[in-house]
Amino acid sequence: MPPDRSPELQAPRRILLVRHGHRVDEGELRSLGLGLPPLSALGRRQAAAFAQGLPSPPDLIVVSSFVRAIQTAEPLRERFPSVPVETWPVEEFTFLPPALFVGTTIAEREPQNAAYWRSCDPDLHPGPGGESFREFITRIDAVLARLRTRRERFILIVSHGYTIQGILWRIHEPGRSVDAAALHAWCVFRASCALEPTASVELLGGESGPLVAGPLRPAPLPLEPHPTAIRA
Repeated sequence: MPPDRSPELQAPRRILLVRHGHRVDEGELRSLGLGLPPLSALGRRQAAAFAQGLPSPPDLIVVSSFVRAIQTAEPLRERFPSVPVETWPVEEFTFLPPALFVGTTIAEREPQNAAYWRSCDPDLHPGPGGESFREFITRIDAVLARLRTRRERFILIVSHGYTIQGILWRIHEPGRSVDAAALHAWCVFRASCALEPTASVELLGGESGPLVAGPLRPAPLPLEPHPTAIRA
């Protein structure tokens, strides 16, 4: 008997991952707290340009719970008001203590940031509100499994730099054991696929085959040059 190829039983054909727009605490501005910094004026323009440039409506919009992702999705919701929106656990990888993000700049957090990556410890945990690398990859695996159960043909996900890179790496390295070598490999991988705000990448998947990532798509509006531009 030939396989049932009815649309409701097929895996999503297209999954578009987009990073949120530029946020207000890029550079030397102090953070309001984990997940709280909103989009900057540039970020709002980027979000609007991305929404206007989308040639067709998605069947589902997925957003993270962070303010900057929610605001990036607002122009999409305004342009496509009938498209359902769901909040999924696609928030950013939080490997530093969440309290560290209150009232500090990116530069002030850099020593702790550098120390984390030097440790190369997949089980190093920042405490309540954060996650280890092992937990992060477990969350990524759960998102990918959830995507495979959905019936929509075009899903758009508004997420974050590390999280999108985690999804891409897990597609590239499915089932790899999470250990120090895997964390190092992910660091090397993410350095090869930095995403500017509102840059995107499309995943294609057949009825039963694996998801395949396409090339990175540049942001619709250029990012003002800044050494921290590829931060999450």
